[in-house]
Amino acid sequence: MKRRLTSLKSRLLSWLLLATGLVLSINLVVSVSSALHFADTAYDSALFGSARSIANGLVSRNGTLDVVVPAVALEMLGSTRGRQIFHRVRSPEGRVLAGFKDAPEPPSRVSHRPQYFDAVYRGINLRWVATYIPVATPEERGLVLVQVGEPRSEREILSHRIVLTTLLQQLPLALLAAGVIWWGVHRSLRPLVETGRQIKNRSERDRTPISEQDIPSEVRPLIRAINDLLQRTAREVEIQEQFIADASHQLKTPLAILRANTDLALRQPTREDTHEILRRIRATIEQTSRLTHQLLALLSIDARANMPKAVIDLSDVVSRVTAERVPSAMSREVDLGVEIDEQPVRLMADQVLIAELVGNLIDNAVHYGGPGGRVTLRTSRREKWAVLEVMDNGPGIAPEHRELVFRRFATINNDGGNSCGLGLAVVRQIAEAHGGDVTLSAPDEGTGLTVTVRLPNRGVPPLQHRKSRASSARAQAEHAV
Repeated sequence: MKRRLTSLKSRLLSWLLLATGLVLSINLVVSVSSALHFADTAYDSALFGSARSIANGLVSRNGTLDVVVPAVALEMLGSTRGRQIFHRVRSPEGRVLAGFKDAPEPPSRVSHRPQYFDAVYRGINLRWVATYIPVATPEERGLVLVQVGEPRSEREILSHRIVLTTLLQQLPLALLAAGVIWWGVHRSLRPLVETGRQIKNRSERDRTPISEQDIPSEVRPLIRAINDLLQRTAREVEIQEQFIADASHQLKTPLAILRANTDLALRQPTREDTHEILRRIRATIEQTSRLTHQLLALLSIDARANMPKAVIDLSDVVSRVTAERVPSAMSREVDLGVEIDEQPVRLMADQVLIAELVGNLIDNAVHYGGPGGRVTLRTSRREKWAVLEVMDNGPGIAPEHRELVFRRFATINNDGGNSCGLGLAVVRQIAEAHGGDVTLSAPDEGTGLTVTVRLPNRGVPPLQHRKSRASSARAQAEHAV
């Protein structure tokens, strides 16, 4: 397999030098052809001049046609320089008046213009000219053939000289063009080489955008794509670093509590005291487990938000997650139920993230509602939104604290000290990843809190009407238990 050029510089040089070489080659061929044509024309003109000089020597003696070959005719062809010249003069009746009797015949009998042709005579490659001269004497009348031939060797020598001279003239031009092309390509690619050097020398923590200054316009889309990748990578690294920092900070307290309670249990003299300490350890483990789960949920939101979405029914997800949470709610003496819209509440979303959102809302409502509380989940459609409302009759949240609870690890005074402070932060981040929002409000009557989540349902194909699924999810959940 042939090795392919992977260097942009090598490719540019190869194509540009190939194109330049092709142009120079065509120019060389045209120049040589033109020079040879003009040289051949000059030689043919001299050859025809000699034939005309011989024709001018035609005379009539006593009514008989004769010819006197003038010396100037042979001198014109350089016979005095040792070149052998061939000629023939033939009368209309075929009588050879002068020259070589067996000289080759012209290709055709044309009287109005001279004929030039090549023919080998006596082992010599000759260039011939033949012309017919009309004559009229008492004894002969018609066309006299006058033909002259000379060796092509001198023409070939001249041709070689022309080719060599043209090559010597084109060679410096070709070298100059190659040098200019190499310099131009090298200079044009210098910004890319410099950019590559800067990227190579960067610190692994330097994720600032690459400068587009002096970058060719054809390469700027690539630089912008790299900058976009750097920005997304920076965000991912920031999320990872934030996760590590949050996990390190938040896990220190429950682990310290576990160690202290374990040491305390080892020092207890009675079984009853040990049992109480183990109960505290179990509660701390549950809190730590929930904290770890929510931290991992925060970490996975951005990754899953970029995955392809699917059409889901919000009511189905709410019913399923609520049924899973019923045992936990019953253990805390909380009445948990749902009110389902008659029509499917469909939207394009990540089902795993939506289930995580619903689960966090239920856990928060059950936790803050306290024993004897009531938590209801309601799904509905409002214009271009799929809406989920989670209502409880707990102590609620004061208006001035409602924005605070969306911050990570933020808690308020009435949380009992057992909250991780991540539930609503996870809910808002999932909603915003789907283009939605989350709001908190108080009920019209009594105490409690209503959390309203709106998720866009655009791009979802319409669905035909189906029978009501009723609002008996509370009864179904209890039956499942």
